[in-house]
Amino acid sequence: METARAQNALGSLYHRDGNSREAESLLRQSVRILRAQLGNEHLETLRAERALAALLSRAGQYDEGEEILLRVVAGFERLLGVEAKETLTSKRNLAVLLARRGRLEEARPLPLEALTGLQRVVGEDHPLTLDVLSIVAIVYARQGELTEAQAYFDRALAGYGRAAGVDHPSTLSAKANVAATLIQQGRVSEAEPLLQETLSERRRVQGDEHPQTITTWLNLTAAYHHLGRADKALSAYVDALALQRRVIGEGHPNTIRAGIGLADVYLEQERHADAQEWYRAATIDLPPLIGEDTHSWCTRSIASLLRSPGRAATPTLFRSTHKQRNDPVGCMGGGTTTRRA
Repeated sequence: METARAQNALGSLYHRDGNSREAESLLRQSVRILRAQLGNEHLETLRAERALAALLSRAGQYDEGEEILLRVVAGFERLLGVEAKETLTSKRNLAVLLARRGRLEEARPLPLEALTGLQRVVGEDHPLTLDVLSIVAIVYARQGELTEAQAYFDRALAGYGRAAGVDHPSTLSAKANVAATLIQQGRVSEAEPLLQETLSERRRVQGDEHPQTITTWLNLTAAYHHLGRADKALSAYVDALALQRRVIGEGHPNTIRAGIGLADVYLEQERHADAQEWYRAATIDLPPLIGEDTHSWCTRSIASLLRSPGRAATPTLFRSTHKQRNDPVGCMGGGTTTRRA
């Protein structure tokens, strides 16, 4: 059992440092050992399963992640009760997964319920409470309720600044979320300096190749594109996309979104062959990862290019590919794009 605990701890550390492949292998081994030695409904088994499910959710393996989380929530409710911190944390994880799948109506009550419970159980400025504030904000934002989302993100940012410090990764993610909400409201010029500041701090604190640093770079690149700085956006997209493909992988949703963003810039510069190449690549991998709406957009883009040039570009918000332990949000966006007229 000590081996399983060590594997679970090491897997969590790998994941926190952005090393998801090694983390998944270790967490799966830990879960197998704990199930065999302690049973399926032991607290340690449920915690290890929750950690594995969170990793699977972040990697886009939603079916398995959801199956595990539903079992974990039910297990903690039976063992500890509906208002226990472990139960509320598990509901928060389930809400994140459902939101990533676009099932927002199902996701919406879960973080609100967890927020109410955590405020009573651990307090307003506890990392878990602040974490859930951000999740509530993301669900509101993805449903188009941007004023409410902004208010929750602002509360989370202020809380993280008090509890963890201004350069803590959780605070930086909260700042990135505020910037993303501003972009969704069309306030891109206000978002740009926030993203520049966050990128500089992430590079200093987390390093150039950390997944959250890359995500922030991609969002800043999308802001450049939206503000009409096509040359700057093109250079940044090429560099950030190369790093994204090497560190995160070619088939990850953010990698595909970055390819679409690059295609849009190529299209604005009338480099139609390059644009077609990236749009076509997206149509191959996109539907199971991001959604049919964006797949249809790429298909229509190719058809439009074949007929005639000159289409508006698509700045895109990217979701973080990696989360800190109490930093689940990173930067919102993901399945949605904001198009310029």
